[in-house]
Amino acid sequence: MLSEKLWKNHMYQVDIAFSGDLNTDDSEGFFRGSYQDHKTKEKRWFGATHMRPTNARRVFPCFDEPAYKVPFEIRVARKDNTKVLSNMVTTYLEDIPDEPGWKWQQFQKSPPLSTFSVGWLISDFEHVIFEGQNSSIIRVYGRSHFLGQLREVVELAPKVLTYLEEYLRVKYPSSKLDLVALPHYKGADPADHWGLILFKESDLVGETNLWYITQELANQWVGHLTTPHWWNYAQTNMALTNYLVNDFTMQWRSQYVWTQGYSLYYGYSERYPFSLLGSQVENIRASKCTWLLRMLNYTLTEKSFRSGLQKFLEDRQYKTFSENDLWAALTTQSRKDATLPESVNVADVAKSWLKNERFPVVTVNRNYADNTADIEQHMFLRERPHDVPNKEKMVWYIPIMYISPDNLDISAARPVAWMKNEKEITVADLPDPDKFIIVNPEEIGMFMINYDLNNWALLANYLVESLQGNAPPLSTPVRAKLLHDSWNLAFAGELNFASALNMTIFLKYEKEFKVWDAMFTMIDHISRQTDGTEAGLKFEEYCRRLLTHLLNSLEGEAKTSELGRLANQMLSQVSYQPYLDKARDVYKQWMDSEDPDAGNPVSDNYLCTVFKWGSMEEWEFSLQRIINFPDSRQKTERSYLLKTLAGCPRQPEKVERFEEKPHMWEYLISCATSVFKTQEGYDMVSELYVARQGEFGTAESIMENSLKTIKEEARWSEENMPEMEAWLDNKLAEEDNVKNERGTYPMG
Repeated sequence: MLSEKLWKNHMYQVDIAFSGDLNTDDSEGFFRGSYQDHKTKEKRWFGATHMRPTNARRVFPCFDEPAYKVPFEIRVARKDNTKVLSNMVTTYLEDIPDEPGWKWQQFQKSPPLSTFSVGWLISDFEHVIFEGQNSSIIRVYGRSHFLGQLREVVELAPKVLTYLEEYLRVKYPSSKLDLVALPHYKGADPADHWGLILFKESDLVGETNLWYITQELANQWVGHLTTPHWWNYAQTNMALTNYLVNDFTMQWRSQYVWTQGYSLYYGYSERYPFSLLGSQVENIRASKCTWLLRMLNYTLTEKSFRSGLQKFLEDRQYKTFSENDLWAALTTQSRKDATLPESVNVADVAKSWLKNERFPVVTVNRNYADNTADIEQHMFLRERPHDVPNKEKMVWYIPIMYISPDNLDISAARPVAWMKNEKEITVADLPDPDKFIIVNPEEIGMFMINYDLNNWALLANYLVESLQGNAPPLSTPVRAKLLHDSWNLAFAGELNFASALNMTIFLKYEKEFKVWDAMFTMIDHISRQTDGTEAGLKFEEYCRRLLTHLLNSLEGEAKTSELGRLANQMLSQVSYQPYLDKARDVYKQWMDSEDPDAGNPVSDNYLCTVFKWGSMEEWEFSLQRIINFPDSRQKTERSYLLKTLAGCPRQPEKVERFEEKPHMWEYLISCATSVFKTQEGYDMVSELYVARQGEFGTAESIMENSLKTIKEEARWSEENMPEMEAWLDNKLAEEDNVKNERGTYPMG
C-alpha cells in the first residue's frame, strides 16, 4: 500500500529490501557448489545462477514473466581472490569501506532482458580467451586442470557464432560471451543467460558438445534477443534453435542429421501417442515443430525461408514474439518472392501440423493412361486396433513435391500442388508410365507416402539397378525412407507385405548404415510380430542370409564399424547359431559364478537371446535372481530382468511359470501378454483370463485391453502372414536354386 497518491507522468523509484536462500540442494535460482582443488585437495566454492524458467522470483523481487523486458544494472560484492561474471562487461571495481579484502564489482547496464536472462557467477575459475573476426570476446572458464579438455570448445564456439551471425544477419548482440564448465552442476539443461552460459562439464567434452554449444548460442538470438511472449510459445523457440543446430551440424560435420526422425513417427502412430512420457511432451512437440520448419525451408525455398526468419528477428529484437509473428514474417517474404501460392498461408499450414497430435499418410494412385494421379490423405495409425476417435476429421496442409528419374535433384524440387486441408486432390503432368515418382523425398515433411503397386515395383527395380551401377543412385536418405515407409505401411495394413519385402532386395548391394538402420528396426519389429510362426522362421532365415552377406562384404575397419557391430547384434534376433552359442557361453559363466546375486555380467543383447532360445534351466536361473535380488543393487536392473524374462521367451511354459508368483504376475501381465500375436495366442490368453477372472486385481483392465489388442493382432496375422510366407518361400527357393548351381547363396 502506498502512503500517498502517485502523479501521472512522473518517474518513481521503489526500493525493496529482501533476503533469500543461497540454494545448496539443486542447481536452480541462486545456488552454490564446491569442488576439490586438483593439487591442494582443498575444497573450493562457487556461486551461480540458473533463472530459467521461473527461478528469478526465488532470487529477487520481480515480475518473473518473459513478456516483461527491462534493462538491468548489477553490482556484486566479492572477495579479492574471486572473480565475478555477469551478463555485461565490468565497468569498475571499488573497495568496500570497512570491509578489508572485499570489493564492489559494477557491471554495464544491460539492454532490455527478461528476468530469466539475468545471471552471474562467482568463482576462482581460470579461463582461455578467443578474440575472433567479430568484435565479441569469447572466454571459456573452468577448473584450472580441466581447461585442457576444453580446447575444442575454444575452437568451436567462434565458428558457431560466425555461422549464426551470417545465417540470421544479426550480429551477436553482446560485446562478450562467457562459456563456463561447471563442476557438479545438477541441472538437466545448461543455465543460459544473456552473454553467460553455464554448462555441465561433461556437456562440453565428446560428441555432445557440438549440439549443446550450438543450441545455447542460438538461444542468445532466439530466446534472449527476442523472447517468447508467454510460456506456451516456448516450443516454437525450442524448434527454431533445434533447426539452427541441425543446419549447422550438417555444414560442420557434413552429416545428414535428423535426430528427431523416425521416433516421432512411431510415437504419433500409437493409439495413445506418447501417453507415458509426461514431462517430455513439450520436447516432443518442439521436435514436431522443428520438422515443420524443415518442411517450410524446402517448400518456400531456402532463400525465402531464411529471409523470412531474418525479417522476423529484425522486427522482434529486444521484444517478445508469438508464433504468429514468425508465420506472418515467412508468409510476407514468400509472397514477395512468389514461392507460396496466394491461397496458402503459413499460419494455416503450421496450425494444421501443430494442433493435430498425429501425422498423415499420403496415398498416391497414378493414372498411367493420362499421366495424372489421385492423391488422398488420412491419419496414419500403425498400432492396432485403429479405433481412434475423430480420425476421419483430421486433415493437414501438405505440399506435394516429387522427384523422378528425369530429375533426382531434391534441392530443385518445388511443390506441384498443395493439399489445403483437403482429403483428396488430383495432379497432372506426371512422368511417363515407365518412370517412378518419389513424393516427399528425404522426409521433407512429417508424412509417409504410399503408392499404387506399379509405382512400388518401379521403385524396387530401380533401387537394384542403381546400386548395381546401371542407373544414377538415389540419395542415402531417400533409400532409407523408401525402406522405412514400405514396411511401416505394411505393418499398418496400408500395403501388402509382398511389395514391402520387394523393397528389401536391394540391400544385398547396400553398405550405408543409415539405410541398414531402417532394416534393423524392421527385423526387430517383424521378428516380434511373427515370433513362433512358420512365416517368422522363414523371415529369420531370409534375414540371416542378408546379414551374413553384408558382414562378408565389409572389409577392413568397416567390419568393426557401427554397421558391422549392429549387423552382428541383429543376428542374435534371427536365431544365428554362432551368436546363440556365444550368448549361452557368457550366460553359463554367470550361472557358474560363486555369487550370482552380486551382479549381472551378461549384456542385454545376450540376455534376450538366452531367454528366447535357451533351456528352461537357464530361464529358471534368472527367475531365482529376481526372487533373491539384493536391496543393495539398483532396482532398475531387476525391472529390466523381469521384462526380458517375460517378453523374450517363445515357449509358453516359461511365461506360465509366473502364475506361481502372484506378486510378480500383476507387474508383468502387460509385458507377458504382449508376446501373443496369433489366434492360438489369443485362445491361450483368453483361456487364462476365463480361468483366473477376478484374480488380476488392478490388472483386470490391462488383461481386457490385452485381449482386445491380441484379437486385432491375430486378425492382422491371418491377413498378412500367408502372403509373407509365400513371398519368402519363393525368394528362399530361388536362392537355393542358385546355390545348387554354383555352390554359394547369392546373399552369402
